[in-house]
Amino acid sequence: MRLVHGSHPCLTHEWRRGRALVTGGFIQLSLYISGEPSQELPPFNIVVATADPGGAHLDQDPAAPASPAQCVVLLTTTAGNHREMALHAGDVDAVIDALDRPAHEEDEEEDGPRWEVREVQVVGRPPADAGGNARHPGDAAAQLALSWNDVQERLRGEQMSLAGIKELTVRTSDFPAARAQASALSRWLRQAGAAEHVYFVAVDEGNLAGAVVEMEVRATQSTFNGGEPPVLADDPVEPIPEHLRPALRAELDALVRGERPEMMEAVEEYGEDGTTLVIQPEEIWDYKDSSAVWMDSGGWWVDVPLWTVTECPSELRAELEVDPSGEVTLIQVRVP
Repeated sequence: MRLVHGSHPCLTHEWRRGRALVTGGFIQLSLYISGEPSQELPPFNIVVATADPGGAHLDQDPAAPASPAQCVVLLTTTAGNHREMALHAGDVDAVIDALDRPAHEEDEEEDGPRWEVREVQVVGRPPADAGGNARHPGDAAAQLALSWNDVQERLRGEQMSLAGIKELTVRTSDFPAARAQASALSRWLRQAGAAEHVYFVAVDEGNLAGAVVEMEVRATQSTFNGGEPPVLADDPVEPIPEHLRPALRAELDALVRGERPEMMEAVEEYGEDGTTLVIQPEEIWDYKDSSAVWMDSGGWWVDVPLWTVTECPSELRAELEVDPSGEVTLIQVRVP
């Protein structure tokens, strides 16, 4: 399976082999690690909206795995950003029949939970003194703390929870000093139960004399608005095992130093002008989107997001394999 359009934490635009269980409106997919059927990543579900029964022979796509007896079935899904994917199927009709009917049909949608989502954006700034100048002039760390206090007050005024913060953007005229506070910002977000997405943007000057930073947050609030009550699962983050971290750290540091040039294509093409990786912070080990999967071989498959100079973390991800002896190999750097 591969992505044709959209994004997914486990899929890329490259073909990945796996095992699929197809049933009414769903596909449960288990991807193989390094193409080995004996080693699988944990399964995940894809909710299918539409399936194109036309298909296309694989020999028309030179990048696809060679299997002339199979066809490609184009799927769109209801999850995330309405992704479109390609599924290998030996019998297209059987796959279409197994899918039966999409899970988003009206009668099922009426039974499911319905949500009302409200989104706000607020800007926090350091307060001014009696002379109209920003307090703690030129001190990025102190002004960020004051700006964070201002954000909290403004969100309370909007009757929004800090836990609803989806991203935080720092605009700064002292980029190095502000960027040095990335770990503190991530810690504040984590303590608030918010998403740890921090972005830094360089500007020429602040809004007030002496101000070197201001922060903008985007927050959402979802209110249950009828239908079948949702089941909220407690899904705690499993940190990367500590005994793996030194070897993983060494490999990630080598990537940052430019010693893995064959892995830098996604970094160089990231965004409009590429980006620059930084030494990965300690938060990487227990970040909610980091994962380590033990393999039957006795090794581990590790997938972590990557921090850059402007995004903490970015959408870039690194996949690494740890063999039973503890040796680490960087498999790929990708954007989902």
